[in-house]
Amino acid sequence: MLSRFFIHRPIFATVIALLTVVAGLVSVPLLPIEQYPEITPPTVRVSVRYPGADAVTLAETVTAPMEQAINGVEGMIYMKSTSSDDGSVSIDVTFELGTDADLAAVRVQNNVNIAEARLPEAVRRQGITVTKRSPSLLLVMSLVSDVDEATGEPIYDYAFLSNYATLRVLDPVARTPGVGEASLFGPRDYSMRIWLDPQKMRARDLTTVDVLAELRAQNVQLAAGRLGDQPTGDPDGFTYTLTSEGRLTDVSQFEEIIVKTGDDQRVVRVKDVGRVELGSELYGSTARRNGQPGAQIPVYQLPGSNSVETSAAVKAVMEELAADFPPGLRHEVTFDFTKFVEASIEEVVFTLLLASALVILVVFVFLQDWRATLVPAITIPVSLVGTLAALLVFGYSLNLLTLFGLVLAIGIVVDDAIVVVENCARKIEETGCCAADAATDAMREITGPIVATTLVVLAVFVPAALLPGLTGQLYRQFAVTLSVATVFSSVNALTLSPALCALLLKPSPGSRDAHGRREKAEAEPSRGEAEPPGGDGSGPGDDPQSEPAERERERAEASASPGRGGLLGKAFKPFNRGFDHATSGYAWLVGKAVALWPVTLVVYAAAAAATYLAVTLAPTGFLPEEDQGYFFINVQLPEASKLDRTDAVLRRVEQLLLDSPGVESTIAVAGFSLLAGVNAPNAALCVVIMEDWPERPDWPVTRLIEELGPRLGGIPDAAVFAFNPPAIRGLGQAGGFEMQIRDESDLGIEALAQATRAFLDAAAGDPKIGRALTTFNAQSPQQKIVIDREQHLKLGIEPEVVNDTLSTMLGGAYVNDFNYFGRVYRVYAQADTQYRQTEADLLNLQVRNDEGSMTPLDSFVELLPIVGPQNVVRYNLATSSTVNGSGAPGVSSGEVLSTVDRIAADVLPTGMGYDWTGVTYQQEQAGNTAPIVFALAVVVVFLVLAAQYESWTIPLAILLAVPLGVLGAVLGLLFRGFPNDVYAQIGLVLLVALVAKNAILLVEFAVQKRSGGDGVVDAAVEAARLRFRPILMTAFSFVLGTAPLMFASGAGATSRQTLGTAVVAGMVLATALGLVMTPVFYAVIQRTKERFKPRTADENAEKA
Repeated sequence: MLSRFFIHRPIFATVIALLTVVAGLVSVPLLPIEQYPEITPPTVRVSVRYPGADAVTLAETVTAPMEQAINGVEGMIYMKSTSSDDGSVSIDVTFELGTDADLAAVRVQNNVNIAEARLPEAVRRQGITVTKRSPSLLLVMSLVSDVDEATGEPIYDYAFLSNYATLRVLDPVARTPGVGEASLFGPRDYSMRIWLDPQKMRARDLTTVDVLAELRAQNVQLAAGRLGDQPTGDPDGFTYTLTSEGRLTDVSQFEEIIVKTGDDQRVVRVKDVGRVELGSELYGSTARRNGQPGAQIPVYQLPGSNSVETSAAVKAVMEELAADFPPGLRHEVTFDFTKFVEASIEEVVFTLLLASALVILVVFVFLQDWRATLVPAITIPVSLVGTLAALLVFGYSLNLLTLFGLVLAIGIVVDDAIVVVENCARKIEETGCCAADAATDAMREITGPIVATTLVVLAVFVPAALLPGLTGQLYRQFAVTLSVATVFSSVNALTLSPALCALLLKPSPGSRDAHGRREKAEAEPSRGEAEPPGGDGSGPGDDPQSEPAERERERAEASASPGRGGLLGKAFKPFNRGFDHATSGYAWLVGKAVALWPVTLVVYAAAAAATYLAVTLAPTGFLPEEDQGYFFINVQLPEASKLDRTDAVLRRVEQLLLDSPGVESTIAVAGFSLLAGVNAPNAALCVVIMEDWPERPDWPVTRLIEELGPRLGGIPDAAVFAFNPPAIRGLGQAGGFEMQIRDESDLGIEALAQATRAFLDAAAGDPKIGRALTTFNAQSPQQKIVIDREQHLKLGIEPEVVNDTLSTMLGGAYVNDFNYFGRVYRVYAQADTQYRQTEADLLNLQVRNDEGSMTPLDSFVELLPIVGPQNVVRYNLATSSTVNGSGAPGVSSGEVLSTVDRIAADVLPTGMGYDWTGVTYQQEQAGNTAPIVFALAVVVVFLVLAAQYESWTIPLAILLAVPLGVLGAVLGLLFRGFPNDVYAQIGLVLLVALVAKNAILLVEFAVQKRSGGDGVVDAAVEAARLRFRPILMTAFSFVLGTAPLMFASGAGATSRQTLGTAVVAGMVLATALGLVMTPVFYAVIQRTKERFKPRTADENAEKA
């Protein structure tokens, strides 16, 4: 026997434990620290610019060809594109979880290259960017200017701050270990801006095409070669490298570019037809911190890195850079997501320590022997710390899921220690032999149950760890953590625990002597036997002569707690007396339940029916919305509103937020819509960062959002509302549900708009939907350019000339590049501000016909007022509208999705469909995962037990208790208003293992008693009596160890409360009912089995 070796070689067992602990401690600083593991599907973004193009034109000429080429790339789940009126296109291709992001980007790039030849020339000149997206936002750093006391204005404007960040900050931060990406909100990259004056151009007989041609011709980089290069006939000569002026570098050089030469040798320069300035490439957005201009630098974490260490490293880099900042420039940490990660992990670690302390306290109360209590006190940390080493080997991280797994593992780890120490202590009490012999004898009895319970836990969690997708990844974190902890616990139970018992335990004054005589007996015999099913039962106090007195005393002694001598024994005497009575009453109750087995089975059937009903009626969910320490504000003004008007509303919103309780700071970005994912002059975003959780105990994010609703809704001229971030960063833009209403039959933009409005109206009238909205609007005022093709052909004007003139003067034309501060920036030409304000400005633009004369556009162009979309969204190749929403208070996400399904089926016309995206897509994909995992766990456990006991019936007696745990868990969730989400489902799977473990301890002893010659009923009742104390110890240890999860507060509290409620409520009910019903299951099943397969004489056949 393995345990015998370690009992006699305790140093060997100690060395194994110490090596395990050392490996775990060494692993701690090496483990990455994250909120979640890698559970965000990889996303590749394709970005394109086509200045001057409207959204519909972009969707038709740029987006559609690229989507057709990208569609079907290996590993793709779905694809979403957004074409915006600002001339930008972004295509996000989402891949299956586990896909290599680098390989995915290469595949997308290859497909984009195929489509590039079909794109407009202006798009190809701008270039196409294919990048991996980093979803894990880590920090937001701000570069802020001090205020000039004399003027009251910031010393540095927003353009300076933005470019200083680009030139001096982004690159060092991006090189910091652990950083995946560093960028800017609302960048203002430098650009050489050539602002043309159409009137001056007309006076000098110049067109836009003329100016662009000269700009491109004269701002080029020349490769002049070398003089005297080989081969040469002059061996004594020199070789000279030739250089030229090449690209222009400053404003004065661009002003001097000659755009026309007259017959009289007079020249026209750029400065004669416009002005040149070092401006910005984009002017469509601006950013602030707490109402002051500031460059906002979002820093994204590299997958697999340690978020806490990366955050600290970035802050250290910023401190180094700050030493060289110009006077009046400073940096601040506006948003640090690691605060949530650290706070959440600190809460879980505290729960872990508290749970360990409570578990040890429970063990001490039951065993009442500090020596015995030391055994689990030592083995628990060995198993848990050793698990950390395994996490490092498997490439896992310290995250909320693995830490939850460690908390729950305490109940399993302590279970094995309790079984060993309790059985050893009982053997010492019964026989009075030395601890080593008692440990050897005890391990002979319980090695089988320990191995069986270990196999059960592995059978439950290993299949769950193999599930694919996001849900499988979530299950995997728990499964691996718990499985590894269980293996370590079992190894300790077979090696370290018996060795410690042999070293530490000693006989108490009330134990038997070496000859089996009792020195002092404090427990009075109690009677609690029952007849076989169908016979008469007897209660406490019946005739003690119904069985030998020695047998009666053994039972009393077995039910007594060890270590009752001295002051400690006196202190615990009331507890022991009460527990003895409880044990006797329990044995009597089991006897009655076995005797009245039909009634017991009816009660069980009712409980099973209640379980099915509760599971069916319980609201479902996916991941809870947590208080992550921040939330978003969306600001939407009427269509065609200018940026200045949007910015004015945003300033009011900022001030309102800064005056709200619990708010620490704000980041405001005007000209950007988070929900639409595009730049838009009539939209704005505000990120609201809350104070740390202990500083605002009365102001969780949900409460503040509710309080802000009416106040934000009262802001005139804008739709302003607050919403939570998604449960998982990188999956969608907002909490709640996200869907795409798709025009599957190409019915047109207006038909899509009508279908979307119908859906939103129906959703608004449903009480289960709290909010449903869309940023899609097909009624944005526009002007359509109508060209009289016959007339302009008669005038001899090429269509390309008209297109180039309009796109340059009104949209801005990318000319070429220039160098500045060691970087390459772009040169843009465009009409000056005052010449692109009205319809007349457009119609007065001049073009040259084929005879060389100038013709105004109004001779063959007219403008018609129309309406159209400001941006066009396409989802899986179909035009679509994005709808975001959330459920009414108290309505689970599963109920919301079912309601949305029903509404969509009712109101969407033929030709219109819908798809889920973001977190909602993952929730729908995981819809049937929980029943599969649960059923698989039960089936695998049954098969493992069948193999262990070489019986098809004994596993039934064990697994019939599982529905009792499920019932308790679901009732607990319903009582506290929690949905049956991923965390609850993980708790249910864990309950399968825990309930089965307790049942195994009882049934295993019943099998041993039956094999020893006891009757079926005697074996069942005796096993119940013997295992009453260890089962209660295990149950109390687990319940008290996980109870802190039920009452968690602070960061990440909702997930802990859900998980804690499920496992605690399930364990309480499963223990309360299972202790009584499991012996009945064994007795009924065993008698039924023997009735059809009678025992032989050699097998000690004797009717119960």
